[in-house]
Amino acid sequence: MSLYDWNQQGWRFYNASVIKNLAEQKKCTVIRVPLIAANYPGSMDRVKTVMDACIANGVYCIPNWHVVGASNADTAIQFYTTLAQAYGNTPNIIYEPWNEPTTDTWATIKAYHEKVIAAVRPLDPSNVFLLGNRQWDQRPDEACNDPVTSTSNVAYVVHFYANSNKLSAFQPYIDSCLNKGLAIFISEYGGVSSNGGGTFNTAEMQNWWNYMDANSIGSANWAVESNTETSSVFTTTANANGPWQDSEITSSGTQVFQYIASKYAETMSQ
Repeated sequence: MSLYDWNQQGWRFYNASVIKNLAEQKKCTVIRVPLIAANYPGSMDRVKTVMDACIANGVYCIPNWHVVGASNADTAIQFYTTLAQAYGNTPNIIYEPWNEPTTDTWATIKAYHEKVIAAVRPLDPSNVFLLGNRQWDQRPDEACNDPVTSTSNVAYVVHFYANSNKLSAFQPYIDSCLNKGLAIFISEYGGVSSNGGGTFNTAEMQNWWNYMDANSIGSANWAVESNTETSSVFTTTANANGPWQDSEITSSGTQVFQYIASKYAETMSQ
């Protein structure tokens, strides 16, 4: 699952009890932790609370520099080197240093990633980097045609929302990476429209899930929040700690949590 750093309806879930219950009750094995750049450094304690809880519960944690469009590499480096100094010796951490590039060319995006990686690797030589790409992480093929080679343990990011983004349009881009032996990770997705609303498109979401399973592609659903958006997995009356009753989970959340739970034994065996 991905947490939600936009407002109080998301912030209230940045706590250790939520992480424990997402791991134990909802069988989550990875938690994405977005930090909007404007909330840095003031919200670092919130991020570290979640990261500590992920480590305590034996699940992966993705601290995500949550910028849409232009991003400042130097500020991102401050964020990630601080985290690497504290957590670089643990295997739980996965870095995602640019949430969603938009119009920048892959050459520009690649140079940004390489700059962040170069700063972090002396502190953390082996944990995985997830590399965003052009058009809201919808063109991994461009990245895989000119991959980052300065380090190992990298994967290329895809974001999609099934009610707006059909698998048939994205699959050639993803396949081009997989056919080159390069890894893909879907660090943000939903069954809804790209604005977080609209219909949860069960049929198209199942197409995506089937494809992800067939190709061993990991993922994080958007989002752990209690807004009225269709993408919210919790209702507006859900408690901020868990465990949660069925009445506290939205219709879309029910489908997402069922998918995650169905993959738990397989994920834990790998």
